[in-house]
Amino acid sequence: MKKHPSYKPRLEKLEDRRVLAASIVEFNDVGYFFDSSSPVVARYDIAQSTWLAPITLQNATTGPQTAHVDANGIYAAFGQTAYRYNNSGTGRTRLINLPSSISAIHSDGNLLFLNYSIDLYARFVSINKNNNTLIDSVENYVYAVSGSSIAPNRNTIYGRSLGVSPSDITFVTYTDNGRFGFARGDGPYHGDYPGASRTWVFPDESKVVDNSGIVYATSDLTYANRLGPIEDIDFLESQLPFILNGDEVTAYSRAFLPTGSVTLDESAIKIFVTGDSVIAFFPDTAASNGYRTQSIPMTDFKPADPNDPIDPTGLTYWPDWTTVSTQGQVLLLSKSYQSLFRWNPTTLAYDTSIPLLGSPSHVTYARETELLYVVYASGLIYKIDLKQESPREVPFFQLPGSPAGLSMAGEFLFAVDDAGAWYTHYVISTGGSLKHSRDWNYYSKEYVWNPTNRRMYFFRDDTSPSDLIYETISSAGVLQEPVDSPYHIEFGWEHPIRISGDGQSVLLGSGSVFDAQSLERNPYGLANKVTDSLWFAGRWITLRTILQVPQLQEWNGPTYELSRTLQFEQGFAHSLQLLTSKRMLAITVPSDGVPALTILDDQLEASSINIRWHNALNPRDVDDDQSISPLDALRIVDQINKHGSRQSEGVGEIFCDVDNDGSISPLDVLSVINWLNSKSGGEAEGVGIQSDWASTVENLFAREIDWLPESVSEGSSPFGSGPSKRLRRSSNR
Repeated sequence: MKKHPSYKPRLEKLEDRRVLAASIVEFNDVGYFFDSSSPVVARYDIAQSTWLAPITLQNATTGPQTAHVDANGIYAAFGQTAYRYNNSGTGRTRLINLPSSISAIHSDGNLLFLNYSIDLYARFVSINKNNNTLIDSVENYVYAVSGSSIAPNRNTIYGRSLGVSPSDITFVTYTDNGRFGFARGDGPYHGDYPGASRTWVFPDESKVVDNSGIVYATSDLTYANRLGPIEDIDFLESQLPFILNGDEVTAYSRAFLPTGSVTLDESAIKIFVTGDSVIAFFPDTAASNGYRTQSIPMTDFKPADPNDPIDPTGLTYWPDWTTVSTQGQVLLLSKSYQSLFRWNPTTLAYDTSIPLLGSPSHVTYARETELLYVVYASGLIYKIDLKQESPREVPFFQLPGSPAGLSMAGEFLFAVDDAGAWYTHYVISTGGSLKHSRDWNYYSKEYVWNPTNRRMYFFRDDTSPSDLIYETISSAGVLQEPVDSPYHIEFGWEHPIRISGDGQSVLLGSGSVFDAQSLERNPYGLANKVTDSLWFAGRWITLRTILQVPQLQEWNGPTYELSRTLQFEQGFAHSLQLLTSKRMLAITVPSDGVPALTILDDQLEASSINIRWHNALNPRDVDDDQSISPLDALRIVDQINKHGSRQSEGVGEIFCDVDNDGSISPLDVLSVINWLNSKSGGEAEGVGIQSDWASTVENLFAREIDWLPESVSEGSSPFGSGPSKRLRRSSNR
């Protein structure tokens, strides 16, 4: 259950915490390995990938629990006492005794900071390194600054709270002369993101990340992005993070998307990144320096390879998600087989499947760009370009929380996660940038887009009573305030949610119909519940299971009269998909468990899909509407603009290969235009011609088409006699 805005933090009893046995720090391309059981400090030359001679801390019988190295010396904390050494480990000077153990040491020029935060208290002292004298101290109750890291250019030390719920990212500020300012937990989220115990400031100090992987902007502690869980982190060229988590090292891009990972021989405790490799360190008592190393070349950090493609022919599986691509392929997700299966309705067989990196939580498809988006439990969204010969997953966007929904909202990607007070809705551009987000939002098993009014429809499945809700998304990608129905009671809120072809009504799985504008219930509705529904050829077609038999139903007219019922082989209803304006697909799972895909025409008769792009009966009637008009030329233009020239095999309700040469090209457009020109003085027998077609063409083709020839011969111009014009079409079609 999410928290109410008036929620107050509560204190929790802390468990005993043990300090780390080793403290490993880096200065001037040298790694210093401090061991709490020994005063000997191992040193590693990172650039040369070689061990240096160790040094010994003077007059010490054990090693420090935490340490820091800079140009002024070595600073080591033995419990509550801090010492200063020369860089050679000699010249020990006691700095201070503090009331509790020192957990971190930081420096900024001539300023030294000792962090001895404990339980609910943030506690720091500052020391002048020139004379080793105390400058200032600060103590703040409730929000400790544990696992701290420093941003010297911002005069701020960042950390995490201890023993308080909800947890928060915290900080303490200081002036250039070492006086402390604020010390508090003042992140804007207060428990929206996972708890953590350690932080790292990025080299450019623009961001700070904690070991849960949440990245915050150092300017105002707002959420910036999310990485995977972190045990250690280092950077290539001060910008590209490399994350150690157990035996996995993962490389990330500047956009915080994983670019590849390597599995180590075993779990490491530290990594250093050089220009050409990542060096991992493992404790090894048999080694002279106490550590074994493994060097991984940068070239090994490649994107993960998925499994080999699976042939789903005859395979028993339940499709977890289905849709139809613009190329007519039926896409079926199988989480159990970690694959996206592609069924070709023209051949009635499966094409090569797309193996996935894992089992995605949610999937959606962008028809305009032919991109598939999948999101995993980590919150990482990948995109898959179906136009590629061998489509594969490419990191796209990282959600801050666990994913709870994914859908297309026109030209934008719409995503939901559990970050925030309840759930957060996001609008993401095709370029992978966040356009807008809205917290205190709702979870639904599905989010359904209505392009007619730019609204996303969903339920509040995590709240009782549920309700039908829409959320308008502007053309700029801005989420508007959610609007719910007038009925705040249990009222047939059952999935699925489906939108009519004109975008004016919403049909629910309960059979209830609602107005898409007002969300008021239509007094008429279906006579029974349904598993899925589809607006097809001007009426609702539904699918349900009754007595373990899938049943197709047809509903007609404003009163939704049940006019036809069809039965399938014994099994279970799954879903309905629109193949073309005249063909639909019914997906059922018979008792043998092998999905059955049945093509039906607009009369609900068993049918098939034409396998060629050529209309042999009337080659220039591209859209098969029994007439030839400028719209036929436009259909070809659309195909070429979206996909370029292609072979003639494909879904054939539009017949773009006019000249039947095996490809779709500008010559097919010109064939239609030239024919229209030849008939402009009259109407061909048996063929309907639009009277004012020339002006219609010019209005439709208002955007420049680069591939059309600069001119056509006089007399065959698409705009009649006179100087030829370049073919254009409207950008607002």
